[in-house]
Amino acid sequence: NPYNIARLIKAPPGGGPDPSGEHYRAASSLMRRWISEGALACDEGAAFYPYSQTYTTGSSALTRNGFIGLGDLRDTGLFTHERVHTHVRDDRTQLRLATAADYGLIFMIYTDPERSIDRLLRDCETGSPLLTADQNDGSTHRLYRCSDPMFTRRIVEQMADLDCVIADGHHRTASSVLLGKEKKNNNIHQENIRKWTIMKSKI
Repeated sequence: NPYNIARLIKAPPGGGPDPSGEHYRAASSLMRRWISEGALACDEGAAFYPYSQTYTTGSSALTRNGFIGLGDLRDTGLFTHERVHTHVRDDRTQLRLATAADYGLIFMIYTDPERSIDRLLRDCETGSPLLTADQNDGSTHRLYRCSDPMFTRRIVEQMADLDCVIADGHHRTASSVLLGKEKKNNNIHQENIRKWTIMKSKI
């Protein structure tokens, strides 16, 4: 697929930062081309994106529910469990700076025994999904948009009391933290980075 996101986010040979910067300039040029071609579009309104994955294990069909949205790493309990390699973090940071965009989700889990957030997300799902994708492994992915201010406000309020554990995305998290520090020290224009955000967390 010419619009496979891997074409944007793949690391330079060796996995570390490209000192010449050419790798990141090429990614920036490719992203601008995708925008001009309509493959990427900016959603200007505030929203959460309920996301479900339905799959089969054995004879049982299961569905994992979650949502995609921006979060502020300063205002939540966030727990890590992996070491971060500096060269990988720096590569991700250089890519984000060159393209003024965030790539890849930070996959977090939280405990919600009452499933109150799940209920809010389900109640906010209206109409057909924005996207439905059937994978070769038999799984089905569905993405919705939740922009009703009443629901988004309640989701924010309930998530504020929850701690999150990073299941995947430690280097992307470390890159966010680093950019937050550099923003304070060097006045990085973070609004550009947020404009085309695809990520789940920000500073």
